[in-house]
Amino acid sequence: MVTDYHFGKTDGGDVAGFNDPVAANFAYEGNLTDSLIREAIQNIIDARLHGKSPARAEFDLKNVPVKSLPNPERLEQIFRKCAEYAEKRKVVPAAKHYKSQADVLKSG
Repeated sequence: MVTDYHFGKTDGGDVAGFNDPVAANFAYEGNLTDSLIREAIQNIIDARLHGKSPARAEFDLKNVPVKSLPNPERLEQIFRKCAEYAEKRKVVPAAKHYKSQADVLKSG
């Protein structure tokens, strides 16, 4: 059985993500790993109960071989379609991001 990827339709709704000015400000200007860690830490700080000890965060960064992903060829196609969509909308950071992820998948 081949794994496939499915995404819900927006039905003409707003497109978020790279088009969100707040997200664009902190997440896509530099290293994505740094941005994800910063956001996770901020969420932990925000969720801490008043008067309680600080939360502890541990991260374990792992490299996952492309061949271990389910249906990497299909995932590459999806990233390329996302890049095309972003290019049409002139969202350059998104187009670059999706293209680079597709290239990673292609290089295996």
